[in-house]
Amino acid sequence: MAEPERMLAVLDGVWQPVRGRRRVLGLYWAVVLTLFLMRRNESQAVAGELFGCSQSTVFRIVCRLRPLLRAATAEVAGQVRLQAKRSAVLVDGFLAPTDNRTGVSDLFSGKRHTCGLNIQAVSDLAGRLVDTGLPVPGARHDSKALAESGIADRWASHLEPGGPGMLADLGYLGAGAITGIRKPRGADLTGVQRACNTAINSARAAGPSPTWSTGKSSTPAGADASPTSPKYYAPSPDSKSTEPGLSRRLACRHTRHRCGAGPARRGLGGGGRGHRRLAGRWPR
Repeated sequence: MAEPERMLAVLDGVWQPVRGRRRVLGLYWAVVLTLFLMRRNESQAVAGELFGCSQSTVFRIVCRLRPLLRAATAEVAGQVRLQAKRSAVLVDGFLAPTDNRTGVSDLFSGKRHTCGLNIQAVSDLAGRLVDTGLPVPGARHDSKALAESGIADRWASHLEPGGPGMLADLGYLGAGAITGIRKPRGADLTGVQRACNTAINSARAAGPSPTWSTGKSSTPAGADASPTSPKYYAPSPDSKSTEPGLSRRLACRHTRHRCGAGPARRGLGGGGRGHRRLAGRWPR
């Protein structure tokens, strides 16, 4: 048995107590919750609303599982990083919102029209994260942030001519990365140049396409079932009033048609009582 499976198997045996009160989330959804917070950087209160538990429960789960997940994936992460050192990689930057901070300058990003920190991330061609740079002020251009974050030094061999290569967008022109060709002012790109841009952009589209929940159960075989598994409801434009709780309130706030209140206001049928009770924004 591999190390990740062994650690999770050991954890599974002690996750739910034999006696006393059971945990609100089973092991599967507890791992999903931890990965959700690590991936999305949401507040624990928001995660508690989405997963049907309190903020204190989220805190206890994350504190317990994060070190175990790091240890369980350390071997795989090392193999991915070692393989990325010998092959082409992708680099791009994203803005971590911070709001405006007193005494800290250059946080406002004119591109994204908000304050934050520019973080450079490196992944392999499959979209697996292998390295991140030190945060730099959000006003920094990607080409400059690449050097200031330390990524350019750690991956210098990929930026050299004849190296494995580092694919990037046009924001990294002049930084040594492999980018597309910018359209010259007053002229068009040639057919060969457009074909090169298409090939680079196709290679930069790393990882599988995202999948979205449709409200159907996605719990794998053998995983914890109800009542320890939270219910997810993805709002759809043709849904009526079957989305309970937070999902329905959010749906009502974004569009009046998802619970039937919009058509009622225009005399086209549909109910409006549920909408006024949950959202309270669109009276008759």
